[in-house]
Amino acid sequence: MIEKIVTTTEYRYYISSKQVNIKEFSIATRQHWAVENKIHGHLDLTFSQDKNTTTNKKALLNLEIIHKFVLAVLSRAKPRYKKSLKIIRKHLSNNFEEFLPELFCYLMLN
Repeated sequence: MIEKIVTTTEYRYYISSKQVNIKEFSIATRQHWAVENKIHGHLDLTFSQDKNTTTNKKALLNLEIIHKFVLAVLSRAKPRYKKSLKIIRKHLSNNFEEFLPELFCYLMLN
């Protein structure tokens, strides 16, 4: 049996005050979503965000802010530990008080 390939076309509409051609706009849009998807991937892998069942919107927003902050700190600590962000998070969370001054030092790095 031969499968028939079906082609679909999707249209997306955007509102913008910036006058750019479609090629520039599509590149910018793809770059934006690439960054968003990369961050989401790190957040999900490091903090298992997709398994989160928090229903309170304010609590969920606060948790997302905290996770993004911690992700930034872990990313700065990654060169020292040479391990995945998830493993670094688990290592540091086992004795958080001991590593707190060290974590603040990572925030001051350029």
